[in-house]
Amino acid sequence: MIRGSNVTLSGQTSSGFALGYGYQLTRISASSLWLELVAPTASFGRSSASIPGSVNNDLQTFAVAARLMVPLQSRLSVYGIAGGGGGSFHYPVIAGGSNPYVTSNATAHGVFETGGGIDVRLNERLSLRGEVRDFVTGARLSGAAGRHHILPLFGLAFHF
Repeated sequence: MIRGSNVTLSGQTSSGFALGYGYQLTRISASSLWLELVAPTASFGRSSASIPGSVNNDLQTFAVAARLMVPLQSRLSVYGIAGGGGGSFHYPVIAGGSNPYVTSNATAHGVFETGGGIDVRLNERLSLRGEVRDFVTGARLSGAAGRHHILPLFGLAFHF
């Protein structure tokens, strides 16, 4: 529903990707502390409305975070993430005056990031990773009902 109106929206989740860079700052006992920059982009598809038009629900964030990695075995580690940054988000608006239609506007907003994941080291230079990140920002942006944009991510990590 668009705030201040009786216009309803419906849509579906689509796809996304993330590109990041991490730098190991130090080792703390067996654990390691990293500084990372991650830039996820998520396309939540377009939402259709109960009046003509559609809404873009994409988001793109840039966050700097600390990652604490704890090894469970020689090739298996878990990690937690916390950080912050900013991003570009979309929100629905009603335009058109006497012939109303729904569209979207873009806005920049601050982001607080938390999350965690698992790293499975395949060899010296390559890992498989699965993680969940929560980007907390302004309410009702990019298709979220509240402030949380929870993104599950799965992919490869290259070690240089």
